[in-house]
Amino acid sequence: MNILLLSAAYPPKLGGVATHVSNLAHGLLKQKIEGWDKNFVYVITKSDEELDFYKRKKIINKNPALKRGRLQIWGIRVKDIYTGRGSPFNEILSFVLENWSSIKPEIIHVHDYESAFIGWLLKSTFNIPLIFSVHRAPTNWKDYKNEESAKDCFMEVMKLIIAFDRLVVPSLASKQVLLKQGFRKSKIIVIPHGIHYKWMHSLNKWQSSQEDIEPIEQIIKNKEIKLILCPVRADHHKDPMTFINSARIIKEKNPDKKFFFLLTGESNQYYDLEGTATRCGLEVGKDIIFKEFFFKEMPILYRRADICIIPSPRESFGQTAIEAFAFRCPVVAANSAALPEIIRHKENGLLFNPGDPEDLAFQVQTLLSDPGMVKNFVDNAYDVLCKKYSAEKMVDNYLKLYKKVIVERWKKKAALRGSALT
Repeated sequence: MNILLLSAAYPPKLGGVATHVSNLAHGLLKQKIEGWDKNFVYVITKSDEELDFYKRKKIINKNPALKRGRLQIWGIRVKDIYTGRGSPFNEILSFVLENWSSIKPEIIHVHDYESAFIGWLLKSTFNIPLIFSVHRAPTNWKDYKNEESAKDCFMEVMKLIIAFDRLVVPSLASKQVLLKQGFRKSKIIVIPHGIHYKWMHSLNKWQSSQEDIEPIEQIIKNKEIKLILCPVRADHHKDPMTFINSARIIKEKNPDKKFFFLLTGESNQYYDLEGTATRCGLEVGKDIIFKEFFFKEMPILYRRADICIIPSPRESFGQTAIEAFAFRCPVVAANSAALPEIIRHKENGLLFNPGDPEDLAFQVQTLLSDPGMVKNFVDNAYDVLCKKYSAEKMVDNYLKLYKKVIVERWKKKAALRGSALT
């Protein structure tokens, strides 16, 4: 089966969408479904440079058929627009059309709104089934919400024209939002994310320069320091402010302990966060740091961290939670959106009231004071990861969905031919 994945993000970029698409792409190579011999996966994403990520060099010949391997990852450079983001429509659509005869996908799977529009055009032109994975953080739907957000407006259009064969969401929380928005229940499928947790354990090297990483290496080597990790972007809806304010409380309540608070992820808001931390009495670089890391560096941080905090009140799934599960790092997360579907309070982690730094600090204090509880949580979390959130399970669910929508399309074509003959 030839599978075309379109995504705005892919490693080495961090983020839930990037890591999810990577886990899916690599997992599809290892599994197959009845009726197809092997899976060939084409990932087309946007990049700062026009790169063939599979070979890590500039593209010389744009024809994917001339490249070796069943997984071909193509980073297409896009032109900047006034917002600072790329506008991939023209460049990526042109690239796909130029190489359509080589890719010959039997299914198109898109992972963001811009890619969904491209996928819709391709489906309309070539009559190929279209799967749209909606990764957006869920917010309560209300009438006329589409007037407030371009993405909500886009989803209203998708709902009206039924541009996809299935919408895939990673959680029941996300599904409920789409149902309230008016999407057909039969079109929405819940497939939780999964990770290659065994492969992640093989990642143990820094990619950053020695100058950038040396201070953190010192923290990692000093076991006396309690490392509190917050593996989220600094975007407002991730609520990094609650993490910072709780860091101040945790430090004040534990004067006999050494703490280091670390927030990861790409953002242009670090300057504001550093100012907030300073006003809270935290010394940036000594008590707390905000820094972007490479995809392959994150396992080291999970492995070393004493606690992983996920403060976001709006998560469509919570990929960082299961990544922490993989390294037996105890998780404290906001009791909102999809996070309670993964983290069961006092079973495999702890939940706190969203936006409440006092409650977050209390839950962290609970873990710090009870090593036995930590061991019980991380054992249960790892068991849940293996049973529910492995990449193999996720890929198996996607392959079943791919086959279902392809067979539906075959039957529809046959019915149309039959009616034409009569």
